[in-house]
Amino acid sequence: MPLWLAWNASMPEGIKLDGFNPFRAGAIQPEYAGQEEAPDDPLRLVLEAIQQGESALLERLLTRRFGPPSPDTQTRLKTATLEQLEQWAENILDAATLEDVFKNH
Repeated sequence: MPLWLAWNASMPEGIKLDGFNPFRAGAIQPEYAGQEEAPDDPLRLVLEAIQQGESALLERLLTRRFGPPSPDTQTRLKTATLEQLEQWAENILDAATLEDVFKNH
């Protein structure tokens, strides 16, 4: 059983994410998109944690491949969407330069 599925099974009934993989790009589209979010919204907290983790991992990969990232690159990583981070993580496998990582393919 995938880890996210086991985690989902342990969630309270009201916030289970049955029927889809929340780590697939574009999988999560909150019903309240465009509205003010509650500060303790569990889905928002999960999405922020995933985004922070993916951003931190990509920063480590970029550092290993191209050297320490500039402050602009760090800001770009911290403000990126999950979809952007996932695309950049795939791009790093074939990128010859840092600029190649951030290209849209």
